[in-house]
Amino acid sequence: MVEAVLKVKGMTCTMCAMHVRKALESLNGVERANVDFKKNRAMIAYDETTVSLEEMRKAVHEAGYKLIVNEKQKNVPSHKPPAKFISMIRKLFQSPPKIHPPDQTGFNKED
Repeated sequence: MVEAVLKVKGMTCTMCAMHVRKALESLNGVERANVDFKKNRAMIAYDETTVSLEEMRKAVHEAGYKLIVNEKQKNVPSHKPPAKFISMIRKLFQSPPKIHPPDQTGFNKED
């Protein structure tokens, strides 16, 4: 699953955004589409092996709007943290923190 944030032209109200969202979500492979007419953009989560950006552009065009797709459009993994982050979290949970027993005063010797 990847996500794309694309510019949409021609929207003037929430109904326009709803039409664009429905056009996108009607495509097999589009998991979800969040469309904001005020910012003129659509945030789309989709399976790039099932549906293409060009197919999405055509569906939005048929709904009466223009989805701006260019070759430099970056697709980013959806909901997948970086491997370095996962490794760091695993290390944190593999060994419990060392806690020193308090001395006779009730304070840890390192305090």
